[in-house]
Amino acid sequence: MVVAAVTWLAYAWLGAAAAWVATRLGPTDAGRWGQLLEAYPGSLLVVRAERLLAAPQAGDVTPLVNEGQSVATGTPLVRIEPESPGAPAVLVTAPFSGVASFLGDGWEGAFSPEALAAASLPEGPQPRSAPLVPRRSVARGEPVVRLVDQRELWGVFFVDGSLPETIGPGARVELVGASAADGVPARVVERVAAGSGEGERLVLRIDRQPVDWLYRRVEREVRLVVGRYEGVILPASGLAWRRGRPGYWLATPGGPSFVAVEVVKQVGRHVVARGVPDGVRVYRWPRWLEGF
Repeated sequence: MVVAAVTWLAYAWLGAAAAWVATRLGPTDAGRWGQLLEAYPGSLLVVRAERLLAAPQAGDVTPLVNEGQSVATGTPLVRIEPESPGAPAVLVTAPFSGVASFLGDGWEGAFSPEALAAASLPEGPQPRSAPLVPRRSVARGEPVVRLVDQRELWGVFFVDGSLPETIGPGARVELVGASAADGVPARVVERVAAGSGEGERLVLRIDRQPVDWLYRRVEREVRLVVGRYEGVILPASGLAWRRGRPGYWLATPGGPSFVAVEVVKQVGRHVVARGVPDGVRVYRWPRWLEGF
């Protein structure tokens, strides 16, 4: 009986001592109000609906619009002065509204929206854009301008790893990268399972075309954002449960204090929570505080 009592006292003393150490030496983190992204890294193949417009006759080319200018259907893009004296000049006009470019990379038409599910991520360096008309004069049938339809922008996202099962056709996502820091909204059209040497990938219909994507074919460092969550960002390791409710042990001048929170979302090593103020300090490893 005495041995049991001593053992119990020793255990209680050790627990209290551990809690005392934890409250004074245990690591704490300061919560901060912010936005947490649920994102998955990968690479993006950019597929544009574009057309190379050819010279209807040989002659000297004069651009009539600026590089990257948005044009309406029927806008004159290029004037071609014929080589024969006295012959009338010919205009190349826009067959649809879009963005005009006098640069090409040789990949025009290499990918079509109808076959994106079978597309592979190109290896090696991206082809460089070069002037379609390196000299002022062109022969009949040579391309003189590239017209990109802004209403038709597609992409294939090749994920590094795996995606949640909830991300499927119809899901709204964002693409964030060096050339799209603010995020480009898109809609998932098709989810393609891994196979044939390729990992899992998504076929996307992209809502908006960043300027850089007028020229780039592949974006290697892109994050697919499937959710944005606002609240106080706290360490997931500090999340504890008391009486069936999630919460955190706060480091206060009067000692540790448990506060229940609303868990908005856990993403990796962080939790977005509501119910605690911005700047609150919480214990990172609260296991020793359960006796308080």
